[in-house]
Amino acid sequence: MSAPIIWILTPLLTGLFFLFFLRERISARAGSIIALLLSLAALIIPIDTALLLGSISLKISTSVQFFGRSFALNATDGPLLVIIYGLAAFWFFGTEASGTAHRFVSLGMMIVSLLTASIAVEPFLFAAVLIEMAAMLVIPLLVPLHQRPGRA
Repeated sequence: MSAPIIWILTPLLTGLFFLFFLRERISARAGSIIALLLSLAALIIPIDTALLLGSISLKISTSVQFFGRSFALNATDGPLLVIIYGLAAFWFFGTEASGTAHRFVSLGMMIVSLLTASIAVEPFLFAAVLIEMAAMLVIPLLVPLHQRPGRA
């Protein structure tokens, strides 16, 4: 297993799943729990260091190649991942009370995933593309759900 798959691909896929398949209350609770678990995993599990769990050895590699680009999360990125996913969990816990949980949690998971990918991408020049994709995902959060599009 590699760190970018855990902290980039997992939230991206769960955000897509929440957007299409889960209801508002379930997505708020599940998104909060998943973000909290990712935050705790970044706190507890060391990256690129062998961890012995009984007779099982667990090692999370630092990088993965995707479309010719390297995504690398080092051990020094662990505290940053704890803060990012911890704050996301904090925000997602509050969305159930505000009634904006469905789109906010699903799109929020995808935005956090893309922003984490922008930190991890090498060469760093491609971070601008990932940040732009995250900015485009913010637009559906700004438009009310059942409002018809108006003139530009």
